[in-house]
Amino acid sequence: MSATTAAPAAGEPNEEPRIVMMPPANVPPADPDIRERTGSAYLKSYHEDLVPDIAKNGVLVPLIVTMIAGVMRLIDGETRRRAALEVGLKEVPVYVIDGPVDESDLEIIQHKLNKKRLKMTMPEEAAFYLRTMKAKGWSQAKLCRELVLDPSQVNKLLRALSDLDKTLFEKLGKGESQISLRAGYALCDAPKEKQADFADMYLLGEWSIQTLEQKCRIAGGKKAKEEPEQTLKGDGWKLIFEPRKYDVALKEAPAALKKWKDSPAA
Repeated sequence: MSATTAAPAAGEPNEEPRIVMMPPANVPPADPDIRERTGSAYLKSYHEDLVPDIAKNGVLVPLIVTMIAGVMRLIDGETRRRAALEVGLKEVPVYVIDGPVDESDLEIIQHKLNKKRLKMTMPEEAAFYLRTMKAKGWSQAKLCRELVLDPSQVNKLLRALSDLDKTLFEKLGKGESQISLRAGYALCDAPKEKQADFADMYLLGEWSIQTLEQKCRIAGGKKAKEEPEQTLKGDGWKLIFEPRKYDVALKEAPAALKKWKDSPAA
């Protein structure tokens, strides 16, 4: 085994990890193994997704083990260990923690090692941030520093967790029919009894994100933001619209342009 970086002290998962390369057969199986491994969904994902991926790319996310009194214990990565053995990998990356680790520290380590490959939804991310701050006694600023997070994104997620209607909060995401983080953050300004109706107007395309932000601010008793003059420009023409009427203007623009083209002045 050859260490690549220094090991973190027990209970201090924010230090640089010590990652070593070792044969997967040298890593003991998880004990106890609490995951149910006989279900059809698990077996399908394991054989059709994970095994082919590891055969092609190797293990990209390190296994996590603790070392206590010279005894190694696998605490994360049993499925990857099994797949590595199945495809015959000679070595896998292993993150070694000297000493015991509690649940909150393990979750932080998993997030750091697997950040780019985590498939957490926005609601799951928000819940993770809140759990971590409570468990570690961290402020929001410290959470962002320790996990190298965008403070603006974290602030918006935690505001949504606190102020957004629960049903709408579960719809946060980047997919079709989902509510973007910017929209979710805007909806927090509106009273909860109006949030669902406002969200529908946005999702149906009746309101742009700018209009949603203004409507929510006004409904919540805040002053509407000043907006710059909105324009549509083309070859030799320019239409100018009043602020907060850009949505309507976009719908009416084709007819307005046709009327202008057909006029004697054109």
